[in-house]
Amino acid sequence: MEKYAVFFAAIVAFFSMLIITPKLISLLLSLKVGQQVRLDGPETHLIKAGTPTMGGFALIFSTILGVLVFTIMVKPQSQLVLTILLIFLGYGIIGFLDDYIKIVKRNTEGLKASYKFSFQIGLGIAAGILLVTVINLASDVDILPGIVIHMGILYIGFIVFIFAAITNAINFIDGIDGLASSTLSMTYLTYAIIAIMQKQYLLVAFALVLFASCIGFLFFNRYPAKIFMGDTGSLALGAGIAMLAILTKTEMLFIVIGALYVVEVLSVIIQVGYFKLTDGKRFFLMAPLHHHLEKKGWKETKVVAVFTIASGFSGLLGILLYICIY
Repeated sequence: MEKYAVFFAAIVAFFSMLIITPKLISLLLSLKVGQQVRLDGPETHLIKAGTPTMGGFALIFSTILGVLVFTIMVKPQSQLVLTILLIFLGYGIIGFLDDYIKIVKRNTEGLKASYKFSFQIGLGIAAGILLVTVINLASDVDILPGIVIHMGILYIGFIVFIFAAITNAINFIDGIDGLASSTLSMTYLTYAIIAIMQKQYLLVAFALVLFASCIGFLFFNRYPAKIFMGDTGSLALGAGIAMLAILTKTEMLFIVIGALYVVEVLSVIIQVGYFKLTDGKRFFLMAPLHHHLEKKGWKETKVVAVFTIASGFSGLLGILLYICIY
């Protein structure tokens, strides 16, 4: 029954995206909720100004709908379902606040970094407490084959770090038409396969519903994009990846599965560090890495294609390592 419910939930999420997103685009256009483009970014992005954003609302709605369909059909552990959806929605709300200030309030800085980070840490702590005390998630972390650390109460702090690191990494990669949704679809498919091997069908449903939602969003987000997901979508999707890494106990394996996102974050760290050490010189033409490649003359479609292949390859490598090690 679980197998049929998983695929039905994914189908519901996919078609709900196809139905909801055009209506959301019309609504955002009528409200004039359009993207503001960085003046120091790639010149080709200037034409994107005014494109509807906050498409993450559709992603969040279809994901919650798909998970609820699975829940009604299978009736899994209700506490785990509620925890997953609350955390997922919580990060989406943080992203919405950032988008709202940027677009509606016309403040290009968005939510103050200190506030945004504080909200993320606070929600991460809440997530850690829920997962450890309510869900009774084991506090063991597999560092390397045969090396397991029993973290105890410190595991909550580790969960906070995982959520902060992954959500911000996903936020970085959301900068080109279809890039985030394409690469994330590969990552969610990877975690669906890992969850299948663990026979955690609720996680399979969650991962496949998110995979289906990303694919559905691509119909409108591929180049030239008719809508962007905004931080509303990227932070929620990042939280989804973080939860799957934590609940499948593959936190350290994410370094391989999400190698693309790690590289994107490292490119930003290198850029900032090099800028400070050299009194204003830049290591990359622009960070994150995908913008550097654009500045080098790569077309957006080429960047998306190469990065999606890279995401799929790292996901496949992660699955193979999981089979061999775990």
